[in-house]
Amino acid sequence: MKRALLLLILSCFIPSTSLAQAPEIGRIAIYADTARASSEVTASPYVMFDFYIFCQPGENGMTCADFAVNGDPSLVIIIGAEWNPDLSEVLGDLASGTSVCFPGCRTDWVSLCKGTALVLGMEPTTIDIVGHPDVGYGRFASCLPGNPSESVFYGPGLCVNTTCPPDTEPPVPTAVVVDDDTHLTVYFDG
Repeated sequence: MKRALLLLILSCFIPSTSLAQAPEIGRIAIYADTARASSEVTASPYVMFDFYIFCQPGENGMTCADFAVNGDPSLVIIIGAEWNPDLSEVLGDLASGTSVCFPGCRTDWVSLCKGTALVLGMEPTTIDIVGHPDVGYGRFASCLPGNPSESVFYGPGLCVNTTCPPDTEPPVPTAVVVDDDTHLTVYFDG
């Protein structure tokens, strides 16, 4: 009986891709272009370049996002950001943590900002989306009543003067095996 109840509860967490277009969990990612096709930048020392931060809301949509951007300050400096004019609130900055909000629910990919960075050398490095320092992780405020917060997946970092792994989807649970009364194994795709 315990095993059947556990399997029933866990089956609620395995997403059905045929039922929803949005991923179960949202993601926030940094790209080299507005088409979200590249995560690589090649730049000479003391040359500025632009990057773009996008959010893909999860199945509950999003109204706000909390996150920060991190890069090795000896190799790249985050200069600033031009924020999406549709945002109703922008608090903080990219490097020390920012909180942004839209006046209404978003359910599809949305741009948050165009950032600018300065490269200090030719050494390979990355600029990554990281958790907001005050919160400890990245999160979205969902569109559910009361706008409860939800954790997000971070997309791959922006690779500067190096190649990146491909921008892949977050892992999805594919199977759950109950090993015994106290252990279970969750398998993910990829």
